[in-house]
Amino acid sequence: MSLLAFADNIQLVTLFIVVLSAYNVLKQKQGYYDYVRKLLFMVHVFFGGILVLELVRVSNGGGLFMTIYTMANTTFVLIDVALLTLVALTVYYRPTGASGRGMFVEMLRNRVNAPILVTFMGYIGFTDLYLFVYRPYDVQQFVSIIGTPILNSQFDPQYLFLLFMVLVVFMAYPSALLLMASRKVNEAAVRNSLMLLPVIWSSIGVELLVFNGYLLNSGYDFTPVGYLIAAVAFGLTGLIFRNASRLAGIFKPVEPSARIPVRSGFSTLVGGEENVYGRESLLEVDPDVPYEETVKEFVLESLSKDKPVFVFTAKGSRVYSALAGVQGIRTYVLTTKVSYPRQVEQSHEVLVPQNDQAVLLDVLGKTVGSANVPEASIVLDSITDMIVYWGYETCYKFIKEANEILNERRVTSIFLMLLRSHDEGTLSTTKSLFTNHMLLDGLGLRLARGSSRPGQK
Repeated sequence: MSLLAFADNIQLVTLFIVVLSAYNVLKQKQGYYDYVRKLLFMVHVFFGGILVLELVRVSNGGGLFMTIYTMANTTFVLIDVALLTLVALTVYYRPTGASGRGMFVEMLRNRVNAPILVTFMGYIGFTDLYLFVYRPYDVQQFVSIIGTPILNSQFDPQYLFLLFMVLVVFMAYPSALLLMASRKVNEAAVRNSLMLLPVIWSSIGVELLVFNGYLLNSGYDFTPVGYLIAAVAFGLTGLIFRNASRLAGIFKPVEPSARIPVRSGFSTLVGGEENVYGRESLLEVDPDVPYEETVKEFVLESLSKDKPVFVFTAKGSRVYSALAGVQGIRTYVLTTKVSYPRQVEQSHEVLVPQNDQAVLLDVLGKTVGSANVPEASIVLDSITDMIVYWGYETCYKFIKEANEILNERRVTSIFLMLLRSHDEGTLSTTKSLFTNHMLLDGLGLRLARGSSRPGQK
């Protein structure tokens, strides 16, 4: 392989990474951070333009092309700085509930961020305009990464200072926005991802200082390596937002499309709301009666009281079919087809592995601990299937650990068990894990008070 081919391959690998990252960003259709998708995609487009120009320069750049290269390359870098700043600002405002347009309205009302953003964007525009008007650069010959002579642009000291100030603000302002945004997110994985972004973006600034500044001033043109580092950083950015989007989309409550009139049918069957909400209940059902309608009544009552509802069930279940048309619930579909939680496109369903108790407990914990879930209601359908799949001892341990997670006054949970599937000894032992034991009797319920929680009468 020739040295020139080696240099070209670095550029091609870098371009491939950017194209792949842009594709991963563009294909994200759902998720809590979907509103930054277009901004991130445009960042990749302009950075891809930089790499195309770099590929031409390394191969055979000279004359008029170097003027086009210098103007376009610098402009694309400045545009990416502006776009990434908007990404950080959008992430900062979106967790408060603002829409895309509402984010800008809210920003303009902010006495701190509005003048900073307007000033910074104006300064970026001034820096780019200065380049076109005064042409503060000279095309000189440098030593390339393969040791051969190569042309590149060296900026005047005063213009380098303008670019340096852009870099300083870029490394400081978006980083501060992302760190403040991370404090608004309760989900640890999403919060950690947002805290990692300032480190990645700052690394882009540092590599620009080293490869496009210090080394060029020393007579060496190693910019292809610098752009490779930046491409990897952009790829990590897309991956972080993909993960954050997936996690937040999975655990974020679903907003009902319409207001449901207040209902109390389920509570009435068991003697009042105090016997339902804030407790873990075992609902023992007879397969010969339409118990799924009773579960549906509990779900509708919870929604009517503005309590987010999360349902763990399986396709083919009577509960799944009964709740299929109910708006405003998040359904975790137990299946053997996945090994990790995966959201179904264009729906509020999440596929979760039914044979992995650790993953199920993790999903349950993150759901209960997710943001904006003041008084959640959870339906788990069913203990019977779990015993069949896992065996009684494993199921018992799972229920015990699940109840520890749910042992909060604000969480209401209903576990289903089919009446005819277990002997009395097994059922008696299982009932001891719950605050309430509800027996579906014909069209009604019979309630038996179980053991109280710690600190609860």
